[in-house]
Amino acid sequence: MGTFRYVVRDAFRITGRHWGVSLLTLLTATALFLLVGCSAVFSLSVRSLARRVESDLVVQAFCASEADAAAVSERMSSVPAVVSRQVVSPDEGLARLKEKLGAQSQAIAMAGANPLPWAVELRVARAGLMPDVVRSLSQMSEVTDFIYAGGLADRLSRLSYMTTRVGVAIVALASLICALVFYNTVRIAIDSRRREIAAMLLVGATRTYAVAPFVIQGMMLGVGGSLLASGALFAGYGSAVADINEVLPFLGLVPDYSGLRSVVLLLMSGGLALGWLCSLLVADRFVRRAAKPL
Repeated sequence: MGTFRYVVRDAFRITGRHWGVSLLTLLTATALFLLVGCSAVFSLSVRSLARRVESDLVVQAFCASEADAAAVSERMSSVPAVVSRQVVSPDEGLARLKEKLGAQSQAIAMAGANPLPWAVELRVARAGLMPDVVRSLSQMSEVTDFIYAGGLADRLSRLSYMTTRVGVAIVALASLICALVFYNTVRIAIDSRRREIAAMLLVGATRTYAVAPFVIQGMMLGVGGSLLASGALFAGYGSAVADINEVLPFLGLVPDYSGLRSVVLLLMSGGLALGWLCSLLVADRFVRRAAKPL
């Protein structure tokens, strides 16, 4: 127990002796972990949005009159891909649009009369059946136009795949940069204590005993950087989602704090593991070098 207290005390002493380098290492690790965390949160948000779009696949067919809308709804009842049908009046469609736009709904009032036509909402079982429904609608003379989110779902899926790959690349690059930063930090600390380490090894201290303070220093800096990055993520996540919803209200993003907690847990685990591994490898190498006669 006494040995552990000495090792921890020595780790704090090393950090304080080279506080400038330690602070730079901490800030660099914080920036890198924040970049990784933002990338992970963005990837999770895109995945969540893609799943939500895929689970709410609706084709809207626009018609010139209520009678045309009712006829389209009746004819689409025989299409197996359609799981539900609903005729939407212009007034109901306008009310939905105002609710979705929120504060920006005032722009609709500038249009004067209600510009929305009669519509038929067709809910589709899955994205793969969307072309069949669209093909059926395109053959009906009562349908003046139609819109659907199938293409959006596909694009979101591709975007999710791309963001995942980019996120992996960011994690790899950030890990490499952190390893280089820890390398220089530990090297400077060991070089300044080279004679002291050599003397400790000569009087019987083990290499593990000499290496331990530097490893703990790296772990403290890694965990500290991940904690600061996690705090920044928690502080800015809610306001960022609110700002996005204000600018793009049709997205309807919902803050996912359970996913954010998972990202924070990964950041803290990654900071601890990266600080331990990098410091251990670097410290062992330089302690071996310090043990050699000058």
